[in-house]
Parts: sequence; C-alpha cells; structure tokens
Amino acid sequence: MEWTVAEASQPLFVTNIPKAEWSKLLTDVALIKLNLDNINKRLTNFCKEDLKSKEPPIIEKPFDNLAEFLAFDESLMHNEGRQLRLKRHISRGGSSKVPEVVGDILKKLFTNFLALGISFKGLKQNYNFSSTTCWTVMSDYIGEAKPEISEKELAKAVISWFQHAGDRLKAEQTTKKSNTK
Repeated sequence: MEWTVAEASQPLFVTNIPKAEWSKLLTDVALIKLNLDNINKRLTNFCKEDLKSKEPPIIEKPFDNLAEFLAFDESLMHNEGRQLRLKRHISRGGSSKVPEVVGDILKKLFTNFLALGISFKGLKQNYNFSSTTCWTVMSDYIGEAKPEISEKELAKAVISWFQHAGDRLKAEQTTKKSNTK
C-alpha cells in the first residue's frame, strides 16, 4: 500500500500491512477518534457546568450565631441541591492530613467563638454537631474524597477541633490586639 500527494513523486507512506489488518487498523483509529470526540464533549460540558457553579458560595462567611447555623442546617435537610453546593464549598482546599482537612472545613462553617458552644457529641451542654446535616455532608464528602481516612480518625479530628476553639479564639484576640497598637 502506498500513499502519495498529487504534486509529490515520492510516496509518503509505504506499508506491507495485509488488507484485513489495514481495515482493522482504520476501524481502531476511527474508534479512537470517536472516543476523543466524546471526551472533548464531556470536558466541554463539564466546563459549562463549572461556569454555572460560579454562583455565590453557599456560605458567605463562617457562622457566629447558633440560630443562623441551625436555620442553615435545617435548609439542607431534604435539599440535595443545597447539600451538593455545600459539598462543593467545603471541597475547596488542598490539605492531606486529617486534622488539616477537618480544620479547613470547619473554619468555613464556624467562627471560633461559635465553636466554643459546639462539640461533636454535645457534651458539657454544648450543641451536638454529629446530629447535624452538615456533619453528614462533611463526612460523606471526606469518605468519597479521602477514603483512606477512617470514620474514627475523622470523629477524633472533629472532637479535637472543637476542643481547641478556645485556644484559637485567644490567639485570634491576641493578634487583633497587637494589630490595633
């Protein structure tokens, strides 16, 4: 088999591939092209969806009031669209260690002041975070995105984050005082 260009006298491509094999090769190339076209369409659609998701974040700033958080949490309860938006919101972050992942997410949800009145299981008359829809969305997201993190590790990191809210709040206040001087 030989391919030439009209003006060229030298063949561009010479092969001794049998006709049956050549047909199979052309079919494979056509399938590859079709797959690449499908991938291109999917990527284009994905980019369009991503542009649609440029809506304002579901949470503008961390909650500093328990009543506002509870109203937000209730709005998530049977609304998969809002839960998906929350998942997208908390997924922005690049940490890999469990405490950092949990900290990045919880910082988006709560101020340190509000975190003082919340605990994972509601101990010491604090609000029970583990009973919220936010916890369910958060644990589902982490389970999907980082399957190597066990539920026990996740719970331990959440407990620790809430326990250290007072320390973070003191450090925050100290920083504010030193910046105002």
